[in-house]
Amino acid sequence: MAPSAAPPDPHFSIITETRDDLVVVRATGELDLAARPVLEAALAPAATGGTRVVVDFTAVTFCTSGILGVLVAASLRGSRLVVAARHRAVRRPLELLGLEKYLTIVNEAGLVARSAD
Repeated sequence: MAPSAAPPDPHFSIITETRDDLVVVRATGELDLAARPVLEAALAPAATGGTRVVVDFTAVTFCTSGILGVLVAASLRGSRLVVAARHRAVRRPLELLGLEKYLTIVNEAGLVARSAD
């Protein structure tokens, strides 16, 4: 996979790795309004549909509803999104909003990414 990185930000990072039909988007830190366009750009290549996308939020400690909206929008464009989230501040809103209708939510991204090998 060839990683590509967003410009540095002191509060978050988003790195994208692509391999064949799999895109892995790894995020860390606090995903707020400043992170939204970076996440949208990271998910843009997956908008073609048919691309498997793993969004690794296991190191995300906070995210706004706008970030969740970006995930749902990417899913509605035809990407098969799997979101890995283990922190309550991220996982609980996903569950309360019923986003499992649009996203597959798991605890660990590594297992999903490795199963693509």
